[in-house]
Amino acid sequence: MNEIIDRIDAHFLQNRKQRNLILILGILLALAIRVFFLWVPSWDMGGIQAAWYDELIKVGRIDAFAKIFYNYTPAPVYLIDIVTLFRFIPKEPAMKLITFPFDFFAAWGVWKILNLKWKNGFLPWAGFLGFLFLPTVFVESGMWGQTDIVFASFLVWCFYYIQKEKLWWAFFFLSLSFCFKLQSLFLGPLLLLLFVRKKIPFYYFFAIPVTYFVSVLPAWIIGSPLKDLLLTYFLQFSDYHELTKRAPNLYMYLTANVFDPYYRVIVIAGIVVTLLVIFGYIILRTVRWKDLGKKSLAFDAALFTLVIPFLLPKMHDRYFYAGCVFLFILSFYEIRALAPLVLAQIGSLLAFIPYFSGWSTIFVMFGTPFMLVAVIWLALLTHKHHLGLQKNSAAAAELAGTG
Repeated sequence: MNEIIDRIDAHFLQNRKQRNLILILGILLALAIRVFFLWVPSWDMGGIQAAWYDELIKVGRIDAFAKIFYNYTPAPVYLIDIVTLFRFIPKEPAMKLITFPFDFFAAWGVWKILNLKWKNGFLPWAGFLGFLFLPTVFVESGMWGQTDIVFASFLVWCFYYIQKEKLWWAFFFLSLSFCFKLQSLFLGPLLLLLFVRKKIPFYYFFAIPVTYFVSVLPAWIIGSPLKDLLLTYFLQFSDYHELTKRAPNLYMYLTANVFDPYYRVIVIAGIVVTLLVIFGYIILRTVRWKDLGKKSLAFDAALFTLVIPFLLPKMHDRYFYAGCVFLFILSFYEIRALAPLVLAQIGSLLAFIPYFSGWSTIFVMFGTPFMLVAVIWLALLTHKHHLGLQKNSAAAAELAGTG
């Protein structure tokens, strides 16, 4: 496999014109796909966020931000406010266009991560273009218009700086991600692991609340209640009363609702089990699986971002987005990770069908087994990876002893 990559790298370096042509055509095709999807109706854009867009225009940004007229944090609404300056672009496509630069910003981050290992080679560029054509990425951007790529792009750069061991910058990008979506914390356990392993000082964690506070300052200064701005994520959690919002996880097979006496028990149990798994894995990575190399960290990032939304209740259909992103990055370090990546893509896309079509959630139930197998497969690959490292370490120690 390495010989094949070396040959491709050599060809890639010797034929710069051909390489540049492939990159330009790839970028143009990625843009074309997204532009095509701009005209696909999205309820989030045409209904919910369109109302925010209209409110900003109707009363003006100052009066609009004097109250909380949205159920997100202010950061994504600031982006919509910027879009209102370009009213010559139709409303829904204009809001979807927000995602385009972040798609490429994330792809650049993928290139930077892979370039740490394969300097100026073929694989970093394959990662750059491959990311742009990842189905969940272009569907959620051009077709759905969701801002998941915004928080995910910052997570990609957070992981880049983890790989570079510039951990203050890693926290800066995690903090930016947190300003947009609570799902950014799916990667948080990786930084907690590094803290336990004494790679990070405790005070770095204060970057998250401080950055979030700075992000709500404009809305607060204008007049929005600070308490509501600070409690946005808590209010979101209490607003949704389903065990799952079409997320392809095991809660799809449970029928309990908020009025069911078992609902609260299931929610609490799901949270407790998730925390036990997280802390159990961190202990395992501290006591036995001690390697903190780039490949091991890629396994950690993929595992946390895929397993956490699978175990937690009240997840949405889009919440495996970050997991798919880090599975994609991991697949360059470990080609066998392509299998769980494909399975996770299928599971996610099946979960999207009811949203776009209005059809039955049976499609989400069909998607859940794909996601379950992806989680198990990834866990087995992680175990095999660390087992291999332990065997190599033991063999090296034995060789050193005999020598």
